[in-house]
Amino acid sequence: MRRAQENETDSAATETHQLTQVCWTKCFTGNVSGSKLDKTEEGCLANCVNRFMDLNLLTVKHLNSMRH
Repeated sequence: MRRAQENETDSAATETHQLTQVCWTKCFTGNVSGSKLDKTEEGCLANCVNRFMDLNLLTVKHLNSMRH
């Protein structure tokens, strides 16, 4: 049981890292200035995260359907 929890934690950390890397590269093309996002960056990040989560959900559903 503990091993399964560790695997889930590792998987979540890996997914978070991938999400951060993909969305950062996509939404921040220049230098970051200031401590707040501008409207374009904020919108880009929100859209990127939503699409990433949608893709992961579709992938899980597809893999589950293949198992049955």
